[in-house]
Amino acid sequence: MLNIINGTARKLMSTESEWNPKVFVGRSVAALLPEPALHRLKRVYYPYLLALLPDSWQERDTSVIRHLVRAGDSVLDIGASFGGYTRFLLTLVGPSGHVYSFEPNPTVCEYLSHNVGCPMFICTNTHYPIPSAPPV
Repeated sequence: MLNIINGTARKLMSTESEWNPKVFVGRSVAALLPEPALHRLKRVYYPYLLALLPDSWQERDTSVIRHLVRAGDSVLDIGASFGGYTRFLLTLVGPSGHVYSFEPNPTVCEYLSHNVGCPMFICTNTHYPIPSAPPV
């Protein structure tokens, strides 16, 4: 019986469901912390998360990307979030390639710049109007 409980507890702790105690505590802390403290915490947590992620975290599309992107290529990462794919793409293009990452949310862009270790990101939240179709 103890083996079943231990196995269930391990499985629960390894998933990212709302029943996982780590997720519950994390959400509770995030709800209680003032924004500046939460911001500082995220600046530490996201690089930690990226450093500990195994190769298996990546979605299936990364296997396709591995076949498309080569050393020396220039690639775009649109909606780069906090840098998971940007770091993955940087390993594929190598030092002779370029990864252009775009993130419209200025706060998330700051995390991206911090996580990738490159301050050369341009963050913007400028919105360009989409022309409407002429009436028929």
